[in-house]
Amino acid sequence: MYCGQEFGVIQGTGDWIHVNGIQAETEPGKKEGTFAIKETPEMYGARLLADIGERPEFYFRCVEMTRTDAEMESFEWELLNIYRSMQNMIKTDHWYHDEHQCQATFTCDYMPFCYNNIELSIDEIPDGFKLIFNKEEE
Repeated sequence: MYCGQEFGVIQGTGDWIHVNGIQAETEPGKKEGTFAIKETPEMYGARLLADIGERPEFYFRCVEMTRTDAEMESFEWELLNIYRSMQNMIKTDHWYHDEHQCQATFTCDYMPFCYNNIELSIDEIPDGFKLIFNKEEE
């Protein structure tokens, strides 16, 4: 147990120790025949998580945000414009495309269809894909 989390420790016949399958660095202890294990990244994460639970005010801060009436009115207009844009997209069946996100973190599986303007219908769903939104049901 380390900081409330259990770790699997395997000590080999030599000078190596594995903590959760990762070889950990050791250093000799003050007494002969003893040693200390240096933290692995998972052990550091456990210690940090325990510390966040004990002293959240050190890591997080609550601050009251004040907004002026002009800022609130501006936000209301922004929400109204977003709503109207969404209603217009639903009515015309045309949607925004954000091609900057197609390869941002992972490559989107639908990229070949979007880039080639291929509209998928319920009858021609490619292998490995599934239909989760059916326009005809609405």
